[in-house]
Amino acid sequence: MIFFIGGGVSAQQGVAPQLFVTWRTNTYVPPDYQGKALPTADIPVVVSFELIDNGKIADLSKQTIYWYMDNKLISNKKGVQSLLVATYDVQGSERGVRIELPDYRNQTIIKTVD
Repeated sequence: MIFFIGGGVSAQQGVAPQLFVTWRTNTYVPPDYQGKALPTADIPVVVSFELIDNGKIADLSKQTIYWYMDNKLISNKKGVQSLLVATYDVQGSERGVRIELPDYRNQTIIKTVD
């Protein structure tokens, strides 16, 4: 059994592959701020992911990865595991990002985040 520090997630043999998605932004925060910087209007966000398969990070360099923003295809290239996305200039709005791997070991893997 393998435990991933910080996520509280364990992976065992036979567990279905899982996409773990994260994001970051370059929004200004004071140097002593210990939280995660949140995006503000018109500040881009970098969305990234890893696929965990049988307790290991999968090599996706040869996989075509489909990225959708608000249900519109924005990228379908091999090995692209990070993408820069735009934010809206509307307070409280969300963008839906969907990641699809349609043929990973003969199965389709999909993850959607807002």
